[in-house]
Amino acid sequence: MTIIHDGKSRAFRGLTLPELMIGLCIMAIVMVALGAFASALATGWRQSELIQDDSMSATQVTLRLQSLLRDARLYGLLVPGRTPDTNDPAAVLGFWMNDGDGDCQMKLSEIGLLEHDPNDKTLKFYRVVWPESYTAAQQLADDQPVTYANLNDNAYFSTFKAMPFVSSVVLARDVAGLRMAKQGVASPGISYVLTFDRDGHREVLAGTAAIRAYNYAPTTQP
Repeated sequence: MTIIHDGKSRAFRGLTLPELMIGLCIMAIVMVALGAFASALATGWRQSELIQDDSMSATQVTLRLQSLLRDARLYGLLVPGRTPDTNDPAAVLGFWMNDGDGDCQMKLSEIGLLEHDPNDKTLKFYRVVWPESYTAAQQLADDQPVTYANLNDNAYFSTFKAMPFVSSVVLARDVAGLRMAKQGVASPGISYVLTFDRDGHREVLAGTAAIRAYNYAPTTQP
């Protein structure tokens, strides 16, 4: 190629094919490196967001669990549960949820059951949900009294779960382990350790919830 400048002609040699190939190879290497860096950065952000979402979800679970345990009137059946690395019986807690009619007597519709299912890694909550078609008279007839012995009987809660008007809701998923223990007497509480496993990420949350109003009838007193 010839360029004329100041009345003088100068010849410049263009790139040869090998030089052009080398230049393209270098550019390709740089672009691949930039692409890998951008992909790694995006993956890091996504992983960070997933961990944050898991943490928020676990926190919401503990808030719901704390609410149930604090609002209870009396704790009954307790199976301590297991960690992810043991095969102990799964955690179960039966309790008197509230005294809805203020008569200081436990009834079927006032008790609840927390149960960890290690097979599908869920934390379930069982309670009575009357069918919409039920009249007040039907509810009254089926709302059986519950004794303190019932509240501490594993067999009773097995029957309770099978009742047609008892439903369960899943409070949490990916629960690999749950351990619980009763604390205190004057102000009873439950300490717990929840272990979540999500996509290879493990999170352990521990806490204690004490009953706000420990108010039981003499007939159901421990």
